[in-house]
Amino acid sequence: MKLINKLLLLTCGALVAVATGTVPVLAKETVKLAFIGPLSGGNSAPGIGGRNSTQLAVQLRNADPSAKYIFELVTLDDECKPNIGIQVATKAASDRSIIAGVTHYCSAVGIATVDTYARFGLRRGVGRHPARDHLWQRLPRNSSRQRDDDQ
Repeated sequence: MKLINKLLLLTCGALVAVATGTVPVLAKETVKLAFIGPLSGGNSAPGIGGRNSTQLAVQLRNADPSAKYIFELVTLDDECKPNIGIQVATKAASDRSIIAGVTHYCSAVGIATVDTYARFGLRRGVGRHPARDHLWQRLPRNSSRQRDDDQ
C-alpha cells in the first residue's frame, strides 16, 4: 500500500509541476521491449503472470521522473510451442525498434529460439519473472540496438 501511495504522490507532484511550468518538459525517447511467453494454451497462467509482472515493471520504471527513456512493452504469444516461438522471436528480433526482450517461460521454446536471437543480435533476459533492474541496466547507451554487423 505504501508503494501505491508513493507512486500516486509522485505522479500528482509531477503533474502539478508540469502544469505550473516549474519543471521543463523534456521529450524522452521511447524504447520498446518485447515480452514473449505463453499467453494461450495449457501454460497460459504463468505466461500471463509473467506478462503482468513485466508490464508492472515497465509502468514503475516509466513513473520514475529520472528515467532516461519511456519504455513500451510489445507482447507476443509463443503458445509454449517451439515452432510458434521461433516465428514470434523472428518477428520481435527483426523489428529494430525492439532493443531487448523478456522471453520464453517454456524451456523447449527457449532452446529452439537461441539461434534466432543470436542471428539478429537481440538482447534478452530469460526467466519466469523479469529482473527489471538488471534489464534496465543492460540497455545500450543509445536506444538503437547494437549488433555485431553494425560495429
